[in-house]
Amino acid sequence: MRILARLFRLPLALMNGAAAAAGYLLFPSPAQRPTLLAVFLGVALLAAAGSALNQVMERDLDALMRRTCDRPLPTGKLTPAAALLAGLAALSAGAALLSLVAGTVPAAVSLFTLLWYLALYTPLKRVSSLALLVGGLCGCGAPLVGWSAAGGGIGEFPVILLAGVIYLWQVPHFWQLQRKHADDYRRAGFPVFTPPAGADGCAPLCRLWMAAMVAGTLMLPLFGVVRATPLICTILLPVPLLFWSRKRWEPFAGLVLHCYPLLVTLAIFGAK
Repeated sequence: MRILARLFRLPLALMNGAAAAAGYLLFPSPAQRPTLLAVFLGVALLAAAGSALNQVMERDLDALMRRTCDRPLPTGKLTPAAALLAGLAALSAGAALLSLVAGTVPAAVSLFTLLWYLALYTPLKRVSSLALLVGGLCGCGAPLVGWSAAGGGIGEFPVILLAGVIYLWQVPHFWQLQRKHADDYRRAGFPVFTPPAGADGCAPLCRLWMAAMVAGTLMLPLFGVVRATPLICTILLPVPLLFWSRKRWEPFAGLVLHCYPLLVTLAIFGAK
């Protein structure tokens, strides 16, 4: 089970499921628990499938990086064929669950998001350090799945706003990760984003993106998408990080950035 959890990157898969649940709960109608559960599990399964298939595609590069060399494929705990089979099984289960319970539109959005991740972002990040601006759109698919499963259109303002918040979160989250493991990325041949001021120059840029993320989240209650009270703490939590860039704040910044979508999801659940 631990091997599969590593292959599926279980925490990330569950976070994608939570983002889909947030999109479902955002829709202004009573939540149907079976559909909500299907949305959560279906998207989590498809995210797990994306992780497994990505690790099959990048197993040679994972072996070169300290942070990924202990994954199941580089260590030989799983063969590429077994990992591929596990990924396809998760893909089939997730797509079937969404199709049967949530509908064809949520299933189609999920599959398109998975294709975008594997066929576009995965090869592009070997070429450009700015591939994240393309890959960040993958995270926007989850709330669209939930919203459409609840009966909404995927182009409607409330869910586009939520998807935008998730997109704005992904950029500083990844840049912080890239700064921390820059040597690893270079060793594997991935282009690393390095501004003219050097590695520390990422801090002002990350703060700018975080400010946009906070502003986007603030728009949710301002436009009446959700009630304001449950979101207040979520919105205010990253604000101090916009003014402090000292290294002692980096662990706290990393925790806030990592958990922010989950906090927004919980706030939306509390406002339902």
